[in-house]
Amino acid sequence: MTFGAALPTPAFVRDLALENPRAAYGIVVGVPRVPFVGNLVGAFQAAATFAVPVLADLDTTIVQDTWIQRANYGLIQPNSPYVGSPFDSLSQTMFKFVPGISARVQVQSGPRYFLNQQFCPLENLADLLAVGWPAGWPLFKYQSVQAELILTNAPPSVPLIVTITLLGWQFIDKSLDDISDEEARRRLKVMGFDVPDVSMLVDQTK
Repeated sequence: MTFGAALPTPAFVRDLALENPRAAYGIVVGVPRVPFVGNLVGAFQAAATFAVPVLADLDTTIVQDTWIQRANYGLIQPNSPYVGSPFDSLSQTMFKFVPGISARVQVQSGPRYFLNQQFCPLENLADLLAVGWPAGWPLFKYQSVQAELILTNAPPSVPLIVTITLLGWQFIDKSLDDISDEEARRRLKVMGFDVPDVSMLVDQTK
C-alpha cells in the first residue's frame, strides 16, 4: 500500500496481518505515517578486490518500529578518470549498473541476525528485500543496521564512496510500539477482519 491509496481492503489487511499485525492495525485505524530515510555510507580507499570488508553503519538511530520498503544505492568517484569529459555521465551510469561491489547486511541487537548470510551483489539488495519481506522489512526500536562491503572488481578510481539508502515509513503514534502482535490481531478481529491465528496455521503444517 502506498501513501494516498484508498482504504485497505479486507484481503490486504488479512495478508498484512500474517506478517505485520501491528502495521495492519495501525493502517486500519488510520494512524498517520511518515517517511523514513536512513543511509549506510562506506568508502573504499584502495582498489584491492576481496579484501577486508569496509563497514558502513546506519547514520540514524531507530527510536520506534520502522518498516523498510526498498533499498537504493549511490556511488561517488571524486577522482573519476572521466571528470570534465562528455563521457563522464555514461561512465557513471554504466558503473552503477554493474558496480562490482558485494554487500552483507546485519541487524544488530534485539535480535541480531544477518539479512543475507553470504555476500550478494549490491544491485540485488532491493530484490532481496522484496522477496524476503513483501510487506516491508521490520526494524524494531533501538535496532541498528550495519553493512559489510567488498570489491569484486577493481573500480575505475578510488576513493569510491558507497551509500546504501533504506527507504521506509513509521507511524507518528509511537504508542503502537507497545501493542503486541497478539493484541493487534485481537483488535482487528473485533473490528470484523478475518485475521488467521498464526498458531493454528503452524499446527496445520505439522
